[in-house]
Amino acid sequence: MDFALNKADSRNLPKVDMVTVLEFFKTNSNFFLSELRGIKAQRSTRDNYGDVAIGRVEVGRNQSHCIVRGEVTPEHKVNLSAYKVSITLNEVQDVIEEAKCCGCKGAASGCKHII
Repeated sequence: MDFALNKADSRNLPKVDMVTVLEFFKTNSNFFLSELRGIKAQRSTRDNYGDVAIGRVEVGRNQSHCIVRGEVTPEHKVNLSAYKVSITLNEVQDVIEEAKCCGCKGAASGCKHII
């Protein structure tokens, strides 16, 4: 799928509710509940976490899909290169089709950077 990407802001980001997120984690075998319950995952959901950890974010759409791409730097390693993360949503069916992180060791088994 081809997407023309634009800088993301609160006006052009897709609407995703908690039920959609939980359904994705429940049905995706790459994510383990023990990792999602971990302290590092809890820290990444704090309101101010993104102030330091989230870099450039882009959003793009085609007929039914939306992709959001961004860069995430672990809070305790802010001087290292950011991990590239992306999420693909089907906005017609309100489902997350894919969420991935590129570059970290845990990416193959569903890392916490996409949370």
